[in-house]
Amino acid sequence: MILNFKTIKNIQDLGNIKTKDGKYIKEKMLLRSSALDVLSKEELDILVNEYNLKTVIDLRSTKSSTKKKDLIDSRIDYYHIQVLKRLENVGYTLDIKDTPIDFFLEVYKDLATHEDALEAYKTFFRLIIDKGSNGTVLWHCTSGKDRTGMGCLLLLYILGVDLETILDFHLDTNKVLFKYYMEDLKKLTNPSAFEIEYYHLLYITNKNFVRFYLDKISEKYGSLDTFIHDFLKITDKDIKILKERYLKDNINAK
Repeated sequence: MILNFKTIKNIQDLGNIKTKDGKYIKEKMLLRSSALDVLSKEELDILVNEYNLKTVIDLRSTKSSTKKKDLIDSRIDYYHIQVLKRLENVGYTLDIKDTPIDFFLEVYKDLATHEDALEAYKTFFRLIIDKGSNGTVLWHCTSGKDRTGMGCLLLLYILGVDLETILDFHLDTNKVLFKYYMEDLKKLTNPSAFEIEYYHLLYITNKNFVRFYLDKISEKYGSLDTFIHDFLKITDKDIKILKERYLKDNINAK
């Protein structure tokens, strides 16, 4: 569900998403978001006091996480995981040399197959498994769409949510990011077709990109299940821990 925070562009609670076997994800335990670099003290207190936020996982580049630091304090454990090192030099900017769609397809291919991403998501899941017992976990990148979204996809799949439900949840991001897409376009004078396409792909989530990501995983690893078990090293014991911690029997249970 989309949360109403004024100083976080895009923040969602995975709570109450239904799994294939009829269970539901618990509320206020797993949060995904955009960057926390303009987070207010008041809304930080809400995250700590109302959501019991204990762990933040920052999936941005080192450059972004250093220049635009998350505005959190010592009440929260902070972990930085650089998902794709090549974004350190290229980044999500208009300076890309490819067409916008080729650039983003390459990003999604790398998120599925590059060694950097593989190691990053292994660490991401180990943190959720090991630190999630302390309280709520929030993970984010810059807009909370690509690197964050694929981490969310994998986690929801592990918890037993079917892929169509996952894709629908992924598209909810458009409800909050569309206005930022329009705001950026308004800042441009006579934007070119390149600029319009770039900002659209930057802010608007796309099912085709996610399907492309899943196809690349299948091509390289055989299946999503093989990728999770054999390459992310998520064991049956890990999955049991995650399901026991984050699932409830009915939507009204706590």
